Amino acid sequence: MTNLLETERLIVRSWIPERDAEQAFVIYNDPEVTHFLGKSSRVTSVESQRQRLIEGIERMHQRNNGTGAWAIVEKQTTTIVGTIILKQLPDKDGLPTQDYEVGWHLRRASWGKGYATEAGRVMLNYGFTVLNLPVIYAVVKPENHASIRVTERLGMKPVGRTNKYYNIELLLFQLDAPEEWRENRGAVFEQRVEGQGSGVQRLIGEYKRLIHEYKRLIGEYKRLVGEYKRLIHEYKRLVGEYKRLIHEYKRLVGEYQRLIHEYKRLVGEYQRLIHEYQRLVGEYQRLIHEYQRLVGEYQRLIHEYQRLVGEYQRLIPNVQYFDFAQYEYPMPNTSTSLSTSAQCPMTND
Repeated sequence: MTNLLETERLIVRSWIPERDAEQAFVIYNDPEVTHFLGKSSRVTSVESQRQRLIEGIERMHQRNNGTGAWAIVEKQTTTIVGTIILKQLPDKDGLPTQDYEVGWHLRRASWGKGYATEAGRVMLNYGFTVLNLPVIYAVVKPENHASIRVTERLGMKPVGRTNKYYNIELLLFQLDAPEEWRENRGAVFEQRVEGQGSGVQRLIGEYKRLIHEYKRLIGEYKRLVGEYKRLIHEYKRLVGEYKRLIHEYKRLVGEYQRLIHEYKRLVGEYQRLIHEYQRLVGEYQRLIHEYQRLVGEYQRLIHEYQRLVGEYQRLIPNVQYFDFAQYEYPMPNTSTSLSTSAQCPMTND
């Protein structure tokens, strides 16, 4: 167990998941507490709380920049009364910014005892004197009047409303460099950094170098994130265009199928008419043939009649006979042929 800081009544130390999960659960399962922290802060079981503490410690080790979240322990009872944080504020997308915040989460039974102010003061001092931060911020929901009063007691100045962090609108407070801290709050609070004191000082140089490299990487990361978002936006636009074209394609396919259906119906009607036309042509040709036969028979009879009249005139002269030969029946024009082989092309669908 590592005690980071101490005050008259409190100890600020690292979380120990195996031992502290139940007490942390009392804090983060209380809707009166998590109401001011967001829905994602609430846990529903001791085991999930233990896992969250483990993940928090892993993130602190990954950052390795002296920031994180620690347990606030009441010296007299050794009860964990809350959490104190000092870490980088996340932007709207949850990515760390270069702004640092101080924050506090107190169990409801410890409200009104001044613990948030006491832990906040020593954590501000830690941020200024050990981490050399030029300014520290606090963000508070507008309806969280108790935390607003804590920022006032810590000497933090109100900046106004902002939606720059956590993707919600919050009240922003700030406290500048150590000179202002000492002017507002007097002498530096006594602190004890077990296992860290001189070690932290020795690592400050390396820490600053790593911070510089970290900032460079963060800048590159943000650039890549911006490019990624642009590509995602373009991808979504292309997907929308693709869906629109698919919809139009399906509409055209439906129209094409309707036209094919109509075309087949017309082809069927055309073939029926061709069949009827061929039947009528056949009937017409049959009638022409019969007409020609009757005309031939008529001509034969006229010829026979004329022969008989000639024979009769020879026998009985000076008698007037009716001349049937003056009536001639026209023969049909058989040089015109009617086609019986009309066809209509089918289509392959």
